[in-house]
Amino acid sequence: MKPLKILYLPLLFVFIQSSCKKDKLPPETATGANTFGCKVNGVVYTPSGGDASVGWYPVEGGVFQDVDGNVGLYIRTVSGNTKFIDLYIKKVTSTGIYNLNFNTAPYPIAVRAENYGYYEIQNSPGNSSRFVTNTQYNGWINIKYMANRIYAGTFEFTAYNQQTGETVTITEGRFDVKNS
Repeated sequence: MKPLKILYLPLLFVFIQSSCKKDKLPPETATGANTFGCKVNGVVYTPSGGDASVGWYPVEGGVFQDVDGNVGLYIRTVSGNTKFIDLYIKKVTSTGIYNLNFNTAPYPIAVRAENYGYYEIQNSPGNSSRFVTNTQYNGWINIKYMANRIYAGTFEFTAYNQQTGETVTITEGRFDVKNS
């Protein structure tokens, strides 16, 4: 019987390791891997969901040009088709820190939006809690790599829900997206 017990130990180790991967953030990379992760009020958030048949992917985004000619960065993520995190920088000119400290409505509702961080959770169909950064509840995005259509960096922010007065805190954020 003892040899059999020894065989179960490696299997138990593999099982424990694989079950913990859901609670880990993706590594910080700059390869265009389309990865994204953060903690929402201390709980790991990694995108998983969307609907590829309609062009809705877990992580999507990259640079764009707005109606005023600004070249910006927009990243949209979805997890479980009920949780969303968006990052938006109006003008990306170089690597470095971009503050999320403006009063603005999220893009595309606000065609001339300013930098923001956004979190949404759909409680039920047609009922969502939406949180967005502003001058009082704010944060930053640090673009660490910007070359060959790849944008990678880190972020943190606290966002506010105007309807409920609640806040959400996003920490340890990282992204690595390739503009298609």
